[in-house]
Amino acid sequence: MNAPDSSTGFEAVGEDLRLETTTDGAAFAALGERWDELVRVMPRPSPFLLHGWLYEWWRHYGARGRLHVETAWRGERLVAAIPLFVNRRRGVRTAEFRVSKADYDQPEMQNIA
Repeated sequence: MNAPDSSTGFEAVGEDLRLETTTDGAAFAALGERWDELVRVMPRPSPFLLHGWLYEWWRHYGARGRLHVETAWRGERLVAAIPLFVNRRRGVRTAEFRVSKADYDQPEMQNIA
């Protein structure tokens, strides 16, 4: 395993980094414990980044788009993650991190199938 860089606190990207994409709600739910461990070691953890909050966000708004969770792993340890909302906007496929109700009240979000 690579040692963290003392100036950034981040580990260097190496061969042992594995990237995965999750598009299934059940697979996203299964990330809960590891996701929250990752949030808790952040310098300024936010309750809005905890798995329970984000999973409910997906359950509430998920019908308007597709789930696309990007994760990075070192062995069995989750080291980075972001939940994305994928849809089409003006004919272009977009992947966005949307967690505010105001994000979904925009006119272009009203007719998403």
